[in-house]
Amino acid sequence: MVFEEEAIRMFEPELAGEIPDEVLQALARDNANRLVAAFGSKAKVEQLLRNQHVAISKLPFALREAYLAILK
Repeated sequence: MVFEEEAIRMFEPELAGEIPDEVLQALARDNANRLVAAFGSKAKVEQLLRNQHVAISKLPFALREAYLAILK
């Protein structure tokens, strides 16, 4: 699974203020970049997300922005 529930929770809005936005954004960008590196291409990551029915639009803000930026 690409996104484990526990990992996604750290990006949820109810934790706002506990983790600075800059840190969450950096972690989200790192996550997106590592997946692309691990799977070898942006196209493979996009396919993986589709296969797992992961809607980028439903991800927490930091993850959504990171994936939208990297998968352009």
